[in-house]
Amino acid sequence: MGVRMSVVLFHPYAQNNVIVYQTPLEILGSACELWVRSDLGVTSGGLGVTSWADQSGNSRDFLNASDSTDHPIVVAGGAPSGADLIRFDYTNSQYLRTAETALAQPYHVFVCAKRRVAGTTAEIFFDSAATNNVRMLVSTASNVTSIYAGTGDVGTNTWTVNDWHVVDGLFNGASSRCALDNTGAETGNAGTDAPTGFTIGRSVNNTFPASFDFTEIVVVNRAAIANEITKLVATMSNYAGI
Repeated sequence: MGVRMSVVLFHPYAQNNVIVYQTPLEILGSACELWVRSDLGVTSGGLGVTSWADQSGNSRDFLNASDSTDHPIVVAGGAPSGADLIRFDYTNSQYLRTAETALAQPYHVFVCAKRRVAGTTAEIFFDSAATNNVRMLVSTASNVTSIYAGTGDVGTNTWTVNDWHVVDGLFNGASSRCALDNTGAETGNAGTDAPTGFTIGRSVNNTFPASFDFTEIVVVNRAAIANEITKLVATMSNYAGI
């Protein structure tokens, strides 16, 4: 008989021959600006998800400020690991957004998600809260994943429909970086624009919606070092079962 166990995601290390994992908070300490995971702090009702609470201690909660009845939903056990996920369908009305709070460069964003359906031009799955000059997106024509902060797109990795990945984007001017699963990292000049909070599921100006399943998002308030990137990608992948 199969036994379903709770999945607790942390970076592994050996302790008495048992795999132990660390949370993003344990990996990053005070550098963890935002952390949401699909089994923590999700408020959902008849209309779908209305809030997704930040676990970093900084109160960067994702909220649904839309009056629309079309909200993202929780899919219980929908991730490969059996963890819950937050599903956004391809509609402009589905989004979650934090309060407007300035965050200067450099900062590093990690998103674990599945791309479900191709859009028309681009799919913006992570954006600022007040301007769309800071974003993470997939180009529909090329399937290339990139980041942008006012100057140019940085990123060359392909993200095909139905694939899960952990994408990490470092927003750091001419030293910006974008990678999938900590491989194929491209560096370049994304620009120097900084966000005023965050939006997920579409652009801040109600365009380029993304049909994505999310399990976890981490924002680091500086450039993550190599060891931290390795740990975060491992822990987020493990939780989702990818």
